[in-house]
Amino acid sequence: MDEIKLTRLENRLVDQIRLAGLSRDFTWDERSEIPQIWEAFDEIAPTVAGKVPGCFYGVSYNGNPEGFSYAAAVELLEDAPVPDLFTEIPIPTQKCAVFETQGPISDFPKAMGRAVAALNADAHFAIAEGPPMVEVYDERFNPRDGIVTILIPVVERG
Repeated sequence: MDEIKLTRLENRLVDQIRLAGLSRDFTWDERSEIPQIWEAFDEIAPTVAGKVPGCFYGVSYNGNPEGFSYAAAVELLEDAPVPDLFTEIPIPTQKCAVFETQGPISDFPKAMGRAVAALNADAHFAIAEGPPMVEVYDERFNPRDGIVTILIPVVERG
């Protein structure tokens, strides 16, 4: 597979989820350093008590003109403690535009940029300010040509 593919699926209501993970603040110019978070997370994730098996998550939040926060995360059971070094990032129930990517993870930033551009050009929906954007890495993911689901919170345009 030469280039990452991006498919927009239907908008849908996404239920709340309790995520926690290794988090760091990035400037927009530093976003190429996100794989470093994943490398550290991959060493810790197998030992996290109280995690829901099956998926890992990338979470972009606290975006502003200077940068954003990003976490490599797991879903935690309701009563599970937040592990040391982790930041809890509760995801509220929200309407999201749902995209799927397929291709090399090294091209993922291009796919995310195309998803954001598609929403900026959408006549009916706009990106909601505030709620986190979530990447879902389930059993279909592999770094070479796997599938990643992107959930971008949206609101109807007025």
